[in-house]
Amino acid sequence: MLKTNIYIYISTLVMLAFCTKTSASSIDKLKSEPLKKYASEQIQHGATSLPAVSKALYDESIELIAQGKWRKAREKLLLAANLYPQYPKPMFTLAWIEFLHGESDFISHFYEGARREFVSFNNQAVLLSNALLYLIVSLIGSLIAFILGLTIKYRSFITHKAHEYYKSRYKFPQERLMLAIIIVALAVMRLGAALYSALLLIILWPYINSREKRALATLLVIISIISFGLPYSKALDVAIDTQSATNKLARINLLGANNRLLAELDGITQRELVPEVEFVRGTILYRMKRLDEAKMHLLNAIKLRKGFEEAYINLGNIYYESGDFDRALAGYQNAIEIDSTDAVAYYNLGQVYIKKLLFAKSSLALKRANELGIERFKSKYFGLAGSRPDVFEKGISDKRLWALASAEAKEKRFSIIDGVLRPFLLFPAHLLWLLYVVAAIISIIAANTIRKKWRVTSCENCGIATCSSCSNDEMGIILCRECTKAIEGLSSVKVMEALLRHRRQKVLSRRYALGKVRLLLFPGVAQIFHDKLYSGIIISFIGTALTAALIWGGTYFRAPFSITIHSSLWRLVLPGALFALLYYISLSDRKKIEPRNYRILPAEMWKKEKQLKEETMAKLERQKGELEKETVSLF
Repeated sequence: MLKTNIYIYISTLVMLAFCTKTSASSIDKLKSEPLKKYASEQIQHGATSLPAVSKALYDESIELIAQGKWRKAREKLLLAANLYPQYPKPMFTLAWIEFLHGESDFISHFYEGARREFVSFNNQAVLLSNALLYLIVSLIGSLIAFILGLTIKYRSFITHKAHEYYKSRYKFPQERLMLAIIIVALAVMRLGAALYSALLLIILWPYINSREKRALATLLVIISIISFGLPYSKALDVAIDTQSATNKLARINLLGANNRLLAELDGITQRELVPEVEFVRGTILYRMKRLDEAKMHLLNAIKLRKGFEEAYINLGNIYYESGDFDRALAGYQNAIEIDSTDAVAYYNLGQVYIKKLLFAKSSLALKRANELGIERFKSKYFGLAGSRPDVFEKGISDKRLWALASAEAKEKRFSIIDGVLRPFLLFPAHLLWLLYVVAAIISIIAANTIRKKWRVTSCENCGIATCSSCSNDEMGIILCRECTKAIEGLSSVKVMEALLRHRRQKVLSRRYALGKVRLLLFPGVAQIFHDKLYSGIIISFIGTALTAALIWGGTYFRAPFSITIHSSLWRLVLPGALFALLYYISLSDRKKIEPRNYRILPAEMWKKEKQLKEETMAKLERQKGELEKETVSLF
């Protein structure tokens, strides 16, 4: 037993050695005295990270990279990343320069940058806002590209009946110019992408085939679902708005403590946020070593909200700093009763047991803290620049912040994303679903009407548009006026097939030659034109996303502490190169004009001609036999 106690005592002393505060020696690496002074003050006030210092170092590293001093830039990027463990940009930039210089560490640094995108409420809000905006823009871009491809493909069907009706009265416009005139007229009207897509949907629906209808309907359903759910994204707007109450409360998880932060709390007047405001105020005062005031506010937070685990932990820290270890112990135990999986509560409990010389209990509590992931929590504290406290405090949890953002979002009428898309759509994005539902109903009604009154079909030989007034079906297939003229007066099925094949190849060659320029509109249009629908949708989706990345310089929404005046060249070069690759893939795709020779005329005509030929040959054979008999009889 004595031996066991000795082992526990020695192990606890070792842990105690690692738990004591260490000097912030890495701050000496800061060359700027103002930055060094600011960092020291923030550390003294209990800052868990140094965003402003990290951002300043990141800006310096970008300048060094521009000067070609990438090794010095690498040191600053590593320091910036450690000063602000939730800041992903230093890691991404570090991974990029290491990749360019053949350093193998770029993989781990890229992974760490990607991980940091998800580790905090602020980063999650910015990431999700950008992802949602990119998704909507890319889907709308895919829809427009899809409709453009179908419009090019079925242009003659759209204008054929109108041209047939007016050509007897007017010589202009010609059929090939009518669609261009319609497009120009619509462009002058400036209806916006939403109404244009809905109008073209109504026009195209009667002519496209069932496979194209399914693909188009799939796109519309996805966009409509996102549009219907867009009002629920207002929580993201609150989360990225630096003036929102939720965002102000979230800063407690990032910054140290000063009177400016306390003053910002005075502007939060929502009654439902009073417990959180009291908690944040108490935590800031605790960091400022105003323990009596901090205790009062944390006790108020606990009274106003049941189960306020974070408040119990920070209140326990105040008692710990005051030397009242029994009350500190009670605070941590209350937190554990609320959440038995809280690693910080167990870790702090272990520190109290050490102070009370209860080493066995301390060992068990610290072991439990390690099992629950205390090291992951420690990673939120800067490592190279700061000291680790004896006990850790807790801010408002990300889960609670999202709940607060959702509650605050109820006061907003429109989402920010709606406002971003309004100049492009000229229509409320959250009502797109209603627009497309109405357009779909009108499309079905219009398709039935057109099918009955103005039916336009395709020539079964060359594929151009034709209708009842300009087609011929006497041979059992529908032929346009030009194909009918090509075989007019002929009786040989073989000759007619040859002439029809010649005309078919000529029309298709001309169509694809003229289509090359039109297919330059956007990546993916060529695939849609050539009936590769889903690959065309995917290519246009990626192309739209890359276009947005070029216009926005990477992302539209940016974290407040990540904004920098510098724009890395790769943010332009990489999307531009990928966009050019998509264009190459799109335009290198070619549909064969005619993969094999095939017959157009019905099999009955071939059988009839074969039967007639056989009868003629049999008749000739009989005549030949009769002639031979007559010749023999003469001799």
